[in-house]
Amino acid sequence: MEKHLVNWKMPRVHVFYTIPAKTDPKGNFIVNAANDGIRMLPGINEYTDAQFKAFCDTDDFKRFIEDDEAVVIDLKEPAKPTLSNFDNKKAIKIVKDTVNFKLLEEWLVKETRGDVLKAINDQMKKLELPPVIEDKEGKQED
Repeated sequence: MEKHLVNWKMPRVHVFYTIPAKTDPKGNFIVNAANDGIRMLPGINEYTDAQFKAFCDTDDFKRFIEDDEAVVIDLKEPAKPTLSNFDNKKAIKIVKDTVNFKLLEEWLVKETRGDVLKAINDQMKKLELPPVIEDKEGKQED
C-alpha cells in the first residue's frame, strides 16, 4: 500500500470533507469533522493512497501547494515512508515538524541513527501530555 507524507505548514487544522454534506430535516447542513473528513494537522501527516487521492485534486489542496502552505514530501521508496528515505539533516527536520505521536512512535521503532533517534525522543517529550493525577478515591485532580 502506497503512503504519502504531507507537511502542513499552517498553525491550524484543515479538514477535507470527502463525504457529501448531510442535512437535517429542516435543510440545515450537518458537519461532523471527526467522522466526515480527512484531517491535516500542523506538521507532517501520513496518508494512505486512498486518502491522498481523495483530496489531492481538490481546489483547496492545489491552492495550499501553490501558496506553499502544504508540501508533498517525495519519497525514494513510496511504499515505505520511513525516515531512512532521507539524510540525517532532512530526517531531523521532518521529525521536528511532526505532531503525530503515533507516527513518531512508528519511526522510533524503525530508526537506527543516533541523532535522529534523539530528535524523535525530544519531539515525543514535547508532545507528551503530563500524567493525570488521581486522588485516593480515583477522581482526577485539576
